[in-house]
Amino acid sequence: MWAAFESRDEVQKVRLASLLFDLEAMAREKQPSPAAPAVDEPVSSLDALDMVRLPKVLSAGAALDTLDPLSRGDRLHPECLLRLLQQASVALAGEPPLLDLQAVDELMVVGDLHGSMESLRLALAACDAADRLAPGRSLLFNGDFVDRGSESVEVLASLLLLKHAHPTSVWLLRGNHEDGSLATVYGFRDEVREKYPAHAERIWAALLELFGSLPVAAHTASAFIVHGGLPSAHLSLQQLRDLPPAARRAPSVLRHAAAAGKSTAAEEAATGGASTGGGAAATGDGGAAAEAEVERGVALLRGLLWSDPVAEERGFEPNTRRGGAGALYGTDAAREWLLRHGLRHLVRSHELVADGWERIESGAGTSVFTVFSCADYPNGEGYNRGAVLCLARGAEPRAVEFSLDSGAAGPAAGWGARQQRSLAQLVLSHRHQLRETFEAVAPGGRVGVPEWCRVMRTTLGLDLEWELVQQDLAATVKRAAVAADGSATLSDTGLVDYGRFLERIAASGGTDGASGWGGAPTAALEAMHRNAAQMMMVFRFLDQDGSGAVDAAEFRAGVELLNSRLPPEQAMADVDALFDSIDLDSNGHIEFEEFRAVFKGVSPTARHDGALPAGDGEACEDIWEDDPAAEAC
Repeated sequence: MWAAFESRDEVQKVRLASLLFDLEAMAREKQPSPAAPAVDEPVSSLDALDMVRLPKVLSAGAALDTLDPLSRGDRLHPECLLRLLQQASVALAGEPPLLDLQAVDELMVVGDLHGSMESLRLALAACDAADRLAPGRSLLFNGDFVDRGSESVEVLASLLLLKHAHPTSVWLLRGNHEDGSLATVYGFRDEVREKYPAHAERIWAALLELFGSLPVAAHTASAFIVHGGLPSAHLSLQQLRDLPPAARRAPSVLRHAAAAGKSTAAEEAATGGASTGGGAAATGDGGAAAEAEVERGVALLRGLLWSDPVAEERGFEPNTRRGGAGALYGTDAAREWLLRHGLRHLVRSHELVADGWERIESGAGTSVFTVFSCADYPNGEGYNRGAVLCLARGAEPRAVEFSLDSGAAGPAAGWGARQQRSLAQLVLSHRHQLRETFEAVAPGGRVGVPEWCRVMRTTLGLDLEWELVQQDLAATVKRAAVAADGSATLSDTGLVDYGRFLERIAASGGTDGASGWGGAPTAALEAMHRNAAQMMMVFRFLDQDGSGAVDAAEFRAGVELLNSRLPPEQAMADVDALFDSIDLDSNGHIEFEEFRAVFKGVSPTARHDGALPAGDGEACEDIWEDDPAAEAC
């Protein structure tokens, strides 16, 4: 169920990340650039007590010894973190975009870690590399080191230290979250600002440089390894080897992403069979030709990082569930591509899977593996296991599973707090549309469970198993039958009182944290105030009359100005629909809190956050107390 919400959420985040990147760039043109603080600006003595320093000449042993304090929650001193990022960027940029690991005897592939130090610790233990790396064994970390978890800085620093200690045995590939736009939307930039407020901009610039230095893919004698997968049937290993350096260095592959569900011209060119350099001269202009080549390279990179497999023969299709980024590739597409390149397995990450790994048989001895190493994703609130995948010469791939020590049960035991908050916010922001649809279907105020599920599914656009969660969200009305002796029994009417369900959601605007939707968690409120300057700058750019709110005309004017500066195929479409999605209270104006909430994934106020309402489980008691006779037989 969480995977369904994740897909819907990511469609909007892909679009918003691209829009935010472009709007911020336009707003900055009217802002003076502030002076950056010096790298060696002193930190408070209190902060310095918990900060780890690295020697300027970092040995392999010193790098490995630093892993323990990081795993205990200590932080690197900002000067040391900057130096580590800068040195790692130089080293990684010296590696080819496609790593040739055919000589490796045993490769352990670690999937998404998403800022979980505990998952990193368990993954290293599963690789039998908790203390030292055995001779002949290599580790490959397949992207998405950051975002979603509160320890992204420490996870990334730990991986860079491992790479420094084992430069020819540890490999790092770029994931779709190693992206300046997406990491801003999903929280990594906030984490940097919170942990290093005086040095955040310098560190962020170094992180963007690092993202653009990471290799993109790898191949062994039998496997192709990449974060997302195949963007088209025409992809070749040579295309990856020839990836333009400027495309690889792109801080965000979403920078020129098109509107949801549509491919850019560059993406079509990159996936249409031409090499990344082919056809550039046709423009007749050297600068334009070079820019077109880079754009094709960025589109290719986007496809590699964002594509997803499907367990049926579907060829290649647009990846609408990711907002149009990348492709969906079927078992037939994977099989044909692997056989054409003399390979048997495609190993990728990018998607949450319950056991930490999944195998899709593609036929003719080929398969697609997904490996996801962040257990209890996200941030310890989920219920999945983590796993690593062992690729040993002459042997079938072997997965090693692990779980956190939290004692979390399986998915049936309940939902994580973030899933609850995300679904709560989605329902809250669509409550008026839900009421209209319910009233059209059942004017009487009550609706059967099948119709309730259908309305929720179609109105919210979320392919959730609503039948499984209905009782928790909107319990059916119970009817009381009173016997002659005064005793009462309850029977289930099988009907949901949608009016009461929606009223309960609206009532969650209160600040009572003990019932209803609850108050906004302290961490969420704190997160709202981080990165405020960046958001306010963009917001004021859109708020042309300075009223403190952006109306539809101002928003449309801002996006149209942005579109005028972009090629037609990259323009933002459906501007009015985009405005409606940001106008959470549907009052025709976007307030700053709404603007920040949508772009940051943080609720603007208590009324837009908190846990799910106490799921109407007391519906009968509430109705009985409000009007005892109404339900009596």
